[in-house]
Amino acid sequence: MILAFIILVFLVLVFAVKAMERGDGREVPSGATEIVRLAIAMANSDGFVAPSESAVIVSWAQKHSASASNPAVEKIRMNLALKEAVLDVNAGRLKIHNSLIELNKIGVKTILMEAVELCSEVLAADGLAHAEELRLFNHVVSTLNVGEKEARACLAQHISAGVINPDKNSLKKYHMLGISVEMSQKEIKTILIKEFRKWSGRSSHSNVKIREEAADMLMLIGSARAELLK
Repeated sequence: MILAFIILVFLVLVFAVKAMERGDGREVPSGATEIVRLAIAMANSDGFVAPSESAVIVSWAQKHSASASNPAVEKIRMNLALKEAVLDVNAGRLKIHNSLIELNKIGVKTILMEAVELCSEVLAADGLAHAEELRLFNHVVSTLNVGEKEARACLAQHISAGVINPDKNSLKKYHMLGISVEMSQKEIKTILIKEFRKWSGRSSHSNVKIREEAADMLMLIGSARAELLK
C-alpha cells in the first residue's frame, strides 16, 4: 500500500514536470533539461565521467533550481533529468542532437550561452582538454546559434583558470608551446591561452594530418596545465 502511494506520487510529479515542459504551465522554457544532457554527454565524451565533472554539473543544477520561481518543482525536474541522462549514457543511448534542436527552438541567447558555459566548465573540470571533448564542444558551438568567437573565449577562460607556479625543469618540456624558463608567470599564462585557442580551432579541421597534429598539441597543452596550473 505504501509502495503504491509512493509510485503514485512519483508519477504525479513526473506528469507535472512533463506538463511544464510542454508549456502547459506558466513558466518560460529554461532549456535546463537539455543543458544537463549536453553537460553529461560532454563529461562522458572521453569515455569516463570524472568526479570533478559530476560535481560541476550537480552544482549547476542546484543553483539553477534555487533560482527558479518554484525551486521545489525545479529541483525534482533537475533530479529526474540527471538520473535519466546518467541512465542513457550508461546504456550508450545518450544523443545530443534533439537537445541541440530544442535549445535552438528556445532561441534565447543567454540560455544558449549558459549551455556553452556549462560545457566549458565540464571540459576544464578535470584539468585536461581531451581531443574527444574538444570535438564535441566544437559540434555544440557550430550547431547552436551562438557566436563561435564568444564561445571559444568562454572556453579559453575556463581552460586557463588557475595560478601558474612554474618549475624550470618542467618548463623545458614545453618549448614547443613557446614557453621558456625566462618567462614570467603572466607571460606563460598568456602563451597557454593563445596556444589553446589556436589548436582547439584546428581540432575539427577537414585535413586529417592537421587534426592529428592538433590532438597532439592539445595533449601537450593539457599536460602543461596539469603540471603548471594549481
